[in-house]
Amino acid sequence: KEVMIGLLVTIAVVIFFLGFYFLKGLDIFSRENEYYCYFDNIQGLQPSAPVQVRGMNVGRVTKTQLMDNKNVLVVITVSKKVEVTQGTTANLVASDLITGTKSVRLDIGNSTVEVANKSTLPSKIEGGVVDNLTNQVSPMLRDVRCAIAQLDSALVGISNIVSDQN
Repeated sequence: KEVMIGLLVTIAVVIFFLGFYFLKGLDIFSRENEYYCYFDNIQGLQPSAPVQVRGMNVGRVTKTQLMDNKNVLVVITVSKKVEVTQGTTANLVASDLITGTKSVRLDIGNSTVEVANKSTLPSKIEGGVVDNLTNQVSPMLRDVRCAIAQLDSALVGISNIVSDQN
């Protein structure tokens, strides 16, 4: 009976750890390729954030680390089912407008040569909806400020003409 209890406890502990890592997002039974990306600013990208290809989750961010106070290293893992070829870029994108969460989107290159495991992928940061809106509104705000300054000058002139002395 003691052997059976010991065996049962051992199996329960193994199932607990497998379940814990599964819920954490780690797929224990599949192999994944690991790639490195360097960004100037990761804008709040968190480990376990999704890595997507054409809107489909194919991996996750496993690690973020500050390097030389200049760049941030982002380690991503991608399923071996996805062929990451030469010319693939890793883009930091806003995945949710409301919460501002970030994810990594892979734009797969047109080459037939596959990128080796543990290689560095070229990276870039894409502006989200708020960034695009700010870029479009900023020139209009400058024009409005200029128009208000001209209107103010015109009203001062009209005020001088319509003053009590005249």
